[in-house]
Amino acid sequence: MGYSERETRGRDSDGTVQLGDGRSLGYAEYGGRGGTALIVLHGVPGGRAYELNRRELVARGVWQFTLELPGFGLSDPHPDGVLLDWPADVTAFADAMRLDRFAVLDSRRGPRTPWRAATPSPTG
Repeated sequence: MGYSERETRGRDSDGTVQLGDGRSLGYAEYGGRGGTALIVLHGVPGGRAYELNRRELVARGVWQFTLELPGFGLSDPHPDGVLLDWPADVTAFADAMRLDRFAVLDSRRGPRTPWRAATPSPTG
């Protein structure tokens, strides 16, 4: 797994992370690089252009990543995926970005995705 990024207007950067199954996961990055990591999951419709208040992010030392759901924007669709596969993608993103600790804000799906992303898998 690896990641690539490019500078873009309105965001600090856009990029993709290659997941273990070969799919790309799109994201946008906002705020203070190296600060407290916050992974934001957009609603439907939506995408990586979901930004919290930039001034507040910087003032509070938050490094925001907004991930795109499979099949949205820069993210490849998950051919056989179900909603319960999404937390594994979030965890794979955090691993690729070398985020030891992170918070998750899910704007539409309630606590299930953040809870599953925060819970270690039985194998690891």
